[in-house]
Amino acid sequence: MIKLLPVLGFGALFLTISPKLREVVTDLIASGVGSMVRYSPWSYVGAVVFLLLCAMMTIHRASASSR
Repeated sequence: MIKLLPVLGFGALFLTISPKLREVVTDLIASGVGSMVRYSPWSYVGAVVFLLLCAMMTIHRASASSR
């Protein structure tokens, strides 16, 4: 968790500094949201399943490393 904060900070700094990078990122996010809206409700179900799988993998790895 501690390592994640500087990475997010650097990412926010780069987005603040570079208008071209910010435009690319916002266009990518808008494209992803547009695709989800086009294929809803199944795309939302897929996104939730993906997030749950990621959470389960993270919790499993965290509990395995503490043993």
